[in-house]
Order: sequence, then structure tokens, then C-alpha cells
Amino acid sequence: MLLSAGLLAALAVPALSVQNVDPGMVGLPTNLPTMRTYAAIQHAFPGGPIPALVVVGAPDVTTPAVQGALARMSSRALSTGKMAGPVIESISQDRTVATVTIALAGTDSRSDTALAEIRTRVIPATVGAVPGAHADVAGQTAASQDFNDTMKAHLPLVIGFVIGLAFLILLITFRSLVIPLKIILLNLLSVAAASGVVTLIFQDGYRRAPLRAQDIGGVSDWLPLFLFVVLFGLSMDYHVLILSRVREGHES
Repeated sequence: MLLSAGLLAALAVPALSVQNVDPGMVGLPTNLPTMRTYAAIQHAFPGGPIPALVVVGAPDVTTPAVQGALARMSSRALSTGKMAGPVIESISQDRTVATVTIALAGTDSRSDTALAEIRTRVIPATVGAVPGAHADVAGQTAASQDFNDTMKAHLPLVIGFVIGLAFLILLITFRSLVIPLKIILLNLLSVAAASGVVTLIFQDGYRRAPLRAQDIGGVSDWLPLFLFVVLFGLSMDYHVLILSRVREGHES
């Protein structure tokens, strides 16, 4: 048992460096006609197919103060070298909302750096300095980053709830402290090992070529939580089934 636990722990090590990303278009097979067209557009206009969308709200976005801030925002964003044009601005009919599209690289580290630049430096120094105006950044890169941040913030709560509930159920079922703790520990090791193997193959590239898997720069952002829920539940069922049968055999 100690050998098995040690093997699971070793397999779990790569999961410590997992990078969760939204694969977007990159996750699709490159031989599709749609992907060939996408690649051509991306080559001619880097970031054009998946731009950042800056949504600006104000009592009137057509005032000189807001329009000047939007112009400075666009100019400053392009001057960083991390974003590209063309910059396209649209204004709602009631003139309370303006949207500005700025091209990013995608959902990799370069686009994450550009997103941080526009959120923490460009917008506060331009639109954020105009009284009554505010701006938020949307788009695929922003959605991927926000999803990962939200998942990381709430994942401990989900894991804690599942573990706590499982412990109570096992404690009531088997009337033992050792059995629930052993089951939960082994389940967690199994989930961690599975996550480590996924990271090792699909992020680090080990034996990825024979599987013909596409390199997306990390692991799909929805997969860690999905693995935990499914594998933990299946492991629980397996342990309960085996131990219930052992208990029946002992009582008979």
C-alpha cells in the first residue's frame, strides 16, 4: 500500500505546475477549412479574430473628455507593443456605452500580459481618470483569465465541502475514523495523480505526439474541477462497494 501511495504521489508532482487555459480556436484540428482560414487571418492580423473588448460606460460617452480619454487609451495600448490595431470604436444609440476592440495575441502568456497591462495601467490612466466614466475588459482572453481566477478562488471551498460531506457519510456508514480518512486520502492521491498525468502529457508534451494531441499551452480550464468531481465520486463508490462486501462477509 505504501508503494502504491508513493507512486501516486510521484505521478501527482507535475500537477503542481499546471497552467489552466481556455483553448479557444487553438484546440481545434488544424486541418479543418475553418482553422486554415483562421490561421491565415491570424497571420495577417495577429490577435484580430479574438480581440479584447473594452466596454466604457458614462452618462455621455461622446463628450470631449470621454472621447479624448478613449483616444489616449487606444494610443497608449498600441504604444506598449503588446496590442495591435485596428482599433474599432462603437457607440450605443443612447450614447451611454462605448465599446473599443483592441487585438491581443490569444489566451497564452503574451495575451495575459497584455490584458494585465490594459487593466492595471492603460485604463486607470486614461478612462479611469475621467469623472463618472468606468471601463471593463471583456473578450476571450479576459474571460479565460477571469474564469481561472474564479475557479482558483472557489476550488478550495468545493474540495472542502466534498471532503467534509464524504467524511460524514463514511463515518456514519462504517462507524470508524480510520476508514473514512484512508478512503479520502487515497481518493485525493488518485485525483492528484490523474491531474499530474494529464499535465505531464498535454502541457509538458510527454508522449503527446502519439496521441495526436494539440498543444494549447496548458490544460483546459474546466478539466481540473471535472476530474476531481468524477474521479473522487468513482473512487468513493469503489471503496464503499468493496468495504460493504467485506462487512457483509464478516457479519455472515
